[in-house]
Amino acid sequence: MNVYKPLRVVLCIYEMIRLVLVIQTVNSTATTSFEEPLVTYTVPNALFLLIAFFLLLRLNAFFPYIELYIAGKIIVIVSFFTWIIVSLYISSWSVFLFPFILFGGDLLSLVAAIALRAKIRRLNRPESP
Repeated sequence: MNVYKPLRVVLCIYEMIRLVLVIQTVNSTATTSFEEPLVTYTVPNALFLLIAFFLLLRLNAFFPYIELYIAGKIIVIVSFFTWIIVSLYISSWSVFLFPFILFGGDLLSLVAAIALRAKIRRLNRPESP
């Protein structure tokens, strides 16, 4: 199935760039070479890349995982807003520039995944006589 192949490629590339940026940001804020809480934040982000990669390779086999991808992106967006509300009293707005960029990308990837899911559901719907 060759549904939205360019969209799937862009999702995979975005998730690769996002993972590198998140790891780089976490690594630059770490005070030691290994901080477990920071590492535990970055590791689940690799799942987004894996899902996007598998959707790129074999869409039919991994189609059910689009729901997991969408749910994960919704959790990221909700946690971002929660973090903003809590952090507003602690820091200045300049700290929020990079997370806002990632938030915009996550929002776009959520919309892309929903569009991909809708297109596949339309194609898999049996035709009425």
